[in-house]
Order: sequence, then C-alpha cells, then structure tokens
Amino acid sequence: SHTIIQKMRENGTFIYTVSEALTKLQKYGYQKVYCQPTHITGGEEYNKFCASVKPFQAVFSVCKIGTPLLYQTADFPALLSALEDTMQVSTETAYLWMGHGTSHTANMAYLAFDYWLKQSGYKNAFVATVEGYPTLETILEQLKKEYYQRIILLPLMLVAGDHVQNDMVGENESSWKQILKQEGYEVIAYLRGLGEYPTVQQLYVQHVHQIISE
Repeated sequence: SHTIIQKMRENGTFIYTVSEALTKLQKYGYQKVYCQPTHITGGEEYNKFCASVKPFQAVFSVCKIGTPLLYQTADFPALLSALEDTMQVSTETAYLWMGHGTSHTANMAYLAFDYWLKQSGYKNAFVATVEGYPTLETILEQLKKEYYQRIILLPLMLVAGDHVQNDMVGENESSWKQILKQEGYEVIAYLRGLGEYPTVQQLYVQHVHQIISE
C-alpha cells in the first residue's frame, strides 16, 4: 500500500515500493523473481501491483506474479479450512466476519466466501463489508431471522488496522460493535488479522509454491 509506505517513511522507516524493490533486485543481478501479494481479493490494489511488476517481466529471465488469498475457486474452501477452528455451529452465537469491500467486481469474493460458509454447515457465520456489499445492515436483516444472543466479530482482513479499531470495535455509535449492542446482542470481538493465523500464512506460502512450480 502506497499510503502505508508513505506513513512509515514519514515515521522514519524506509519501505520499498514494488518498483523500487524490483529495481534493487535487478541491480543485485537476480534472474528469477516471484512476486506474491498479500491482498485478500483481486481488486484495484492487486491490479496496481500487477501493473508495477509488468515492466520488469522483460528484465528478468523469470518474473511471475502470484494470486491473492481469494482468487480461484479452490481458495475459498482452503480459507474456510484454515479458519475452521475459530467457529462452531450454534443456534445462539453468530460469527460475523468483517471484510474491507470494494466497488470493484472482486467484491464478489466476499459473497462467495459467505456462500462457502453456509454450504459447509456454518449457517451461523456471515460476511459483511465496510466499503462494499453486503453491508452490516444487510446482514442485520439476516441475523434477525434467527434467535442469536451473541455476535462474535472477526476481521476478514490481513491486519487488524484502522477499519477494525474504528469501524468494528470503536466507541463511536456507528461502529459495528455499538450498533449490534444497540440491537440487543452480546458482542465479542477477536482483534486478530488473517495474517496472524499460521494456517493462513501457509496458504500464501502455497501460492508462492504454485507459481514456482508452474
């Protein structure tokens, strides 16, 4: 993220952009380069990532780009399996995953993951987004059809950053936590980004192995 890179540089920590890192690798004489993004979906940021790598594909003998966490059909059951220990089938407790969301067509990945949850028996697990669809309001309509007493909030984001700290569990009345509490639910929040799960880390490693073996 160029925004994060800029903020870190302002705070005294130098982080390479994709282009700068690839230029450095070229200078060092590397010939085979594998670029694995840590994006969740293949939206605008992933497209920017690919655009930054593309000019260098004529420079290295091998220069391949991996795919985001949720990109191919097999990625959805793989992520569900990686997160299965965080959920239990229940009629009293619902699990609500917060995704970032986007106006890009890649937003469909959140709907697809919600579908996989339901098809795998987790009727009490839902996915909503901050900046896309479905919204919290959409999911609230579904929650009210059942008799859940408590909602467990979990980030469907790589890190538990600004959206999680403010939009999910902030003290402001518009945060998901406060809205759900106002609806009468007991709310529990797990502030653990996907990047903290060893099982999810392994999925990214598998994506790297995939482009190396192709």
